[in-house]
Amino acid sequence: SEIIPKKLRKIAEKRILKLVRHESIGNAIQDYIDEMKEELQEAFDDILDDD
Repeated sequence: SEIIPKKLRKIAEKRILKLVRHESIGNAIQDYIDEMKEELQEAFDDILDDD
């Protein structure tokens, strides 16, 4: 039972290879985490400002 079509998997592999080639996955993940932290911080600030 193929869950992921072969075509989609090939596209995903290409994207991952491109990512690995251009920057380490560690950097990509760190950037993502930093972005999420900023988004959460802004969300919390908005909630606190509503008083």
